[in-house]
Amino acid sequence: GEEGDDGFVRMRMRGYGHASGWSLLLTLCCLHVATGLRSEPVELGFSMHRSAGQGCAVRGTCVANPVCPCDVGTPGCEPGGERCPFPGAGGPCVDDSGAPPSKASDVAPSIVEACGSDWTLDDDVCCTEDQLTSLRDRLATAEGLLGRCPACMANFRRFWCAFTCASDQSSFVRVTNSSACDPAAHPGPNKGKGGGCEGTVAADQGREVAQGVEVNVDEAYAGALFDSCRSVTLAATGQRVVDVAFGGAQDAAAFLHYIGSAAYLSGQSPMLMAFSLSPRPPP
Repeated sequence: GEEGDDGFVRMRMRGYGHASGWSLLLTLCCLHVATGLRSEPVELGFSMHRSAGQGCAVRGTCVANPVCPCDVGTPGCEPGGERCPFPGAGGPCVDDSGAPPSKASDVAPSIVEACGSDWTLDDDVCCTEDQLTSLRDRLATAEGLLGRCPACMANFRRFWCAFTCASDQSSFVRVTNSSACDPAAHPGPNKGKGGGCEGTVAADQGREVAQGVEVNVDEAYAGALFDSCRSVTLAATGQRVVDVAFGGAQDAAAFLHYIGSAAYLSGQSPMLMAFSLSPRPPP
């Protein structure tokens, strides 16, 4: 990131879901004070650096339900292993077709409902409606934990909507591991936790399913996200949410590492996510 002529600090993720560049206002941060949780907004302007080309790294749901007929994490049932290749629901398809992103109105008509007014139906996106359904479910869970701080929750939502739908997703997301969903190895319909590969998009279309990705995030952007959420507390106990639900993370790197790995290892996420934080480039 760098400071622009307008005095805003410019960040990169590297890309965001709109067809043209625009500034994202992150509101920081929620502070826990003696009288309870209150919001102390400080507006910082963030514009995502866009690469020259656009493209998708993953797109669409290849395996809707888990293919894991055992208890994730027990001996012989390692996530991503032979017995449990797809531990979480919503395994996305690897997109190596070179096809351009699609109009949200055609493939993701509920994007404004899921991701807010940052998006429009005219935007080019790398997500599909079935992915938005899964995203809404996961964001609803996060809202139960982070919703006491609207700024934190808004930033969290923007982050995951950008990851899922950005039209130049391939400029900051790289697939590191993928696999076919073979009905011969995993027979049966893809229903419930222990279903097979029959009837999946992966099997029917011969598509690879992403099992691991590396996500490149500007470290200042990640720090702003973490700072907006680090002091959010649970109403019932007063404990910090990062201590209860995010492994006690003390910084942005630990926060994102926990999100990317713990959910996958417990079968709550379809793929392992490794976040690589990059410093600001020189002006």
